[in-house]
Amino acid sequence: MPYDPDFPPDHQPLNGAPFRDQFNALKAQIDTQAAQIADLQAQLAGKAANPAGVAPVSLPFHDPVQPADVQPIVDQFNALLAALQQP
Repeated sequence: MPYDPDFPPDHQPLNGAPFRDQFNALKAQIDTQAAQIADLQAQLAGKAANPAGVAPVSLPFHDPVQPADVQPIVDQFNALLAALQQP
């Protein structure tokens, strides 16, 4: 029996079997979602990377900012992307 969000009907006598069916249907939904979450976590586990090897950016800037000021930031950003994309 699938889960019925409208169960139990109002003003009806209580019976244990339909309640057990409701709980079993909810448990089946929870188990299905837990399996889906575990699958997604397994897929993401191989893609997560540690970008600890990428050095922080601390650069002096000129006023006004020159293209040479921005290039090290672009280089660090590319290094970070490369670190994150490693399998």
